[in-house]
Amino acid sequence: MTEISELTGEKFERALSRSVRQRLVSGRFESGGDVKALQRFVGSTQVDFASALGISVTPFGTRSTIAVVLKALLVVLLRIAARHPRVICENLHSAG
Repeated sequence: MTEISELTGEKFERALSRSVRQRLVSGRFESGGDVKALQRFVGSTQVDFASALGISVTPFGTRSTIAVVLKALLVVLLRIAARHPRVICENLHSAG
């Protein structure tokens, strides 16, 4: 039998409700609060989360900043596609 670990207060604070998780997995982010919730769920700091995505923590200020952020996010998505092609296939089937 598999032992189920206790849900600590820290894990509970990081948890997402099923409906929110499903919404985020489907790509329906409604606000910056959703990004913050995802960052907490992952269990990283804001700086580490931004670094993992290849972006700066500084807010979008100029068009050039937005272009840099979008390029970095594209690279992250392509890395995910290369490592987990199943995710891309799932997305193709759910988009139709």
